[in-house]
Amino acid sequence: MTETKKITFVIDTDSYAGHFGREMAEFITGIPYEIGGQYGTSPHLGELIEWRHIEEDDYYHDAVYRIVITPKYSQYNSVGIFLSRRPTSAEVAVLKARAERFCDTKKEHFTKKRYCNITGFRFITEKRTKIETAEVKT
Repeated sequence: MTETKKITFVIDTDSYAGHFGREMAEFITGIPYEIGGQYGTSPHLGELIEWRHIEEDDYYHDAVYRIVITPKYSQYNSVGIFLSRRPTSAEVAVLKARAERFCDTKKEHFTKKRYCNITGFRFITEKRTKIETAEVKT
C-alpha cells in the first residue's frame, strides 16, 4: 500500500476567481502561462511549485493552479497553488506577500470591484492510498 500527499496553498477572496485566477497564479509562482504573460515576472519559486494534470469539461491540460470553492461563500472565490511539499514558514510568508501584492496591484489598475480582497489563506492536503495486490505463487 502506498500513500501520496498533494498539498495546495489556497488564497480565499471575496470575488469570483475566474476573473483573475490565472494572473494571480502567474504573479505568485513566477511562471507565465503564455509567451509574454504580463504577470509571470516574480522570481520563480523553483521546486516548491508542482505541475498537475487537470481535467475540466473534456479539456485536459497541465497547470500550477486551480480555482477552488471557498467554504465561507460556497462559490469559486479561491485560487489554489499546487505545491510539491509543505512549505517552510518563510516560503508561506512569500506566498502570502505575493498574493497580497497581486491584489493591491490589480486595485491600482481597475476601478471596478472586479478584483480581489483576500479573506484568508489555507492548505488543502489530499491523501491518496494505492492498494497493490500480487498473486501468491504456491
